[in-house]
Amino acid sequence: MEQQKLNIDFIPLIDSNLLIALVIITAVLALIAFVKYRAEITLYRILAVGILILCLANPVITERQQERIKDLVVIAQDLSASNQINNRDIETANAVESLQALANQNEYVDYKLIDLSSKTSKDTKITPDWLGALSPSELKRLSASFIVTDGLLHDADTFVKRHEKYGPINVILSGQKDESDRVIKIEKAPAYGIVGQNVSFTVFITDEKSNDLNNINSNEAVPLQILSGSDVIFDQEIALNEPINVTLPIKNAGDNFFTLSTDIIEDELTGINNKRILNIQGVRDRLRVLLVSGLPHNGARVWRNLLKSDVNIDLVHFTILRTPEKVNLVPVTELALIPFPVQELFIDKINDFDLIIFDRFSKYGMLPIDYMKSIANYVKKGGAFLDVAGPDNFGRVVIETELDRIMPLKLKSETIDQAFLPKLTDIGTRHSITETLVTNNNNEPNWSPWARQMALDRLRSDNAVTLMNGINGMPLLAIDEVENGRVAQLSSDQIWIWARDPEKGGPHKELLRRLSHWLMKEPQLEDNKIRMSQDENKIEITVEDSVVGSQILEITKPNNEVINLDIMIEQNGIGRVALETNEFGVYTVKARKSTKSFAIGPFNDLEFETLVRNDKKLETALSEHPHKIIDHSALSTISRIRSAKVDALNYPRSNEFLIEDKNQFKTLALSSRPLLPPVLMLLFSVLFIVLSWYKESNT
Repeated sequence: MEQQKLNIDFIPLIDSNLLIALVIITAVLALIAFVKYRAEITLYRILAVGILILCLANPVITERQQERIKDLVVIAQDLSASNQINNRDIETANAVESLQALANQNEYVDYKLIDLSSKTSKDTKITPDWLGALSPSELKRLSASFIVTDGLLHDADTFVKRHEKYGPINVILSGQKDESDRVIKIEKAPAYGIVGQNVSFTVFITDEKSNDLNNINSNEAVPLQILSGSDVIFDQEIALNEPINVTLPIKNAGDNFFTLSTDIIEDELTGINNKRILNIQGVRDRLRVLLVSGLPHNGARVWRNLLKSDVNIDLVHFTILRTPEKVNLVPVTELALIPFPVQELFIDKINDFDLIIFDRFSKYGMLPIDYMKSIANYVKKGGAFLDVAGPDNFGRVVIETELDRIMPLKLKSETIDQAFLPKLTDIGTRHSITETLVTNNNNEPNWSPWARQMALDRLRSDNAVTLMNGINGMPLLAIDEVENGRVAQLSSDQIWIWARDPEKGGPHKELLRRLSHWLMKEPQLEDNKIRMSQDENKIEITVEDSVVGSQILEITKPNNEVINLDIMIEQNGIGRVALETNEFGVYTVKARKSTKSFAIGPFNDLEFETLVRNDKKLETALSEHPHKIIDHSALSTISRIRSAKVDALNYPRSNEFLIEDKNQFKTLALSSRPLLPPVLMLLFSVLFIVLSWYKESNT
């Protein structure tokens, strides 16, 4: 709508401050004149001066051609996951269409449609989407917000405070008035647990009713089952709304998935929240490492400093200062050396250690064959062993023991004294232990050379993996997996050179740290890693592996169905494969030697914790704000959207929505003309001066 508006404005011909000063001086002089002289003569003079001042003020008539700016209303449709169940999405779409039609009926109202979605979070928040959709200019003309939702907004209080000066909030509720839903709720569940120990948490089951979340029949007993993988570890009936304490074992480092489920009741809103998936990260307690060094040498302190610097490692370190064959005439009773506790370390308490390191330790003559067999058995049952070879590793007679047979390399009792530069093998550039050592020019890395290496007899196992080569391409660092345990060998004791060289050096800390943690099976150091991501009903599985080529993935679905998929690991060590599924739950993926479980679905989202329609929280948040809350089915009774003043926002009628009347206009054209011709005003001023003179001359 266009309109014309006339205003009288002043465009002074002189500076405004000077004009004000003239008015003040004139007023003061007029007051003095009235007191001392005749009022009639004084009045003529004041009128004459006043007309002159008015002429200097230059009054003009301004004519504005204006157009009404439409008031803006926001229509926010809840597209979150909770508002997609039980035909709520259809009800929301119909309500939005009706609101658009009502807005179009008012010629002074414009609307903007925004979406509320929980895709990027686990709950539904209106404030970020609402603020993000409106520009500053749109906020100035915002008159009201219409929200079509199931009432399950998780930031209602925040939104109402932000909306304080933007008119009323009108809520249209999707869903039904008599919904019911059974929900598993978990409280006080720890995010982490120590491997080998138990964790406890509280769980209870509740039957929720629309607008009455405490309407619960506590006398009824309902089943609760907890699975770890496919193993049932808890199966019993519990009372509704009666919290119980559950204790679960943490068996693995990394993910430990537990699936909690209960029965679906009759006429239940949805069965999604009848199942919950709890993931507790297994962490190891302080790792215990046994380091046994041979005769003191430069490399011993490197190992000790590295292991002592890790706050998660408890180090037990023995250095062999006196071997059995060493001749010493000092009486034993006068020696201050501690006897090497062979029986205690390698028989009684060997399983207390997560890793055993022999650093240039000449085990021959120090450890009887039975103790070597004990170490080998410790490895096979899941232990870790690292051997660092050096010149004094070998006695005069080399005996083949059970421990020797599980090592990746068979070395000769011969030392090659020759400078060489350690180099990564092809698989070493991809393996999790050494991949971070890759340089821009891997063939000639900027490292310090080592000085010697033990001669190689042969590789013992076809499964052994060589990560670094040394002199003439001989294996320098080799690893292997033996049954449930892991072993590694360094065929040189020269890594200390990297720690001592201030100019070049080398990544000794990175290499030794990652090697130690790989041996102790830290999940992040696995060379065969599996990741999974989900986009709607499409699952993408990514495998990172040091071994390239074709592999077969074995996937166990939540219903225990097993499927096999081919995957190609490219030269960069990464392979991807996609799987389409509509089934939510825990998926277990096996790739070569790794197994990884993933939870697919919204089981733990706040979005699905409460699903029955509820307007109590919204009513509480809006109690002091102009608002209207109606059912989606009642939209047909609304006849119009009406603009009103702020003080009228009390909804006197039930068949309309009110919005705040912003009453804003924009100027299309502007023109001005003098209020009175300047010549006419000058004539009037002269007239009053003449009258004043005439009166004075006749007195």
